[in-house]
Amino acid sequence: MNARLEILDAWKQHLQSGNPEPTTLKLSLLKAYDLCKLGRDELGDLSQHLLLYGPRYLEKSGFYGLKVVIVTTGPDIAFE
Repeated sequence: MNARLEILDAWKQHLQSGNPEPTTLKLSLLKAYDLCKLGRDELGDLSQHLLLYGPRYLEKSGFYGLKVVIVTTGPDIAFE
């Protein structure tokens, strides 16, 4: 499964568990790099920016309306 789908599945599980709508997505650095590997078909114009600026660009742009924080410890995908 690709990183985008893993994030969407984790988001769905987060909501189904009765948690409130998240505002922040915490991604491990490795999961952020996995997103960078996806192409235009998966991410649209975001893929070009990730190719040029790297995974830290997600912290500036966000992802699906969520603020992104890239972390070096903890789970691959977490929501706040």
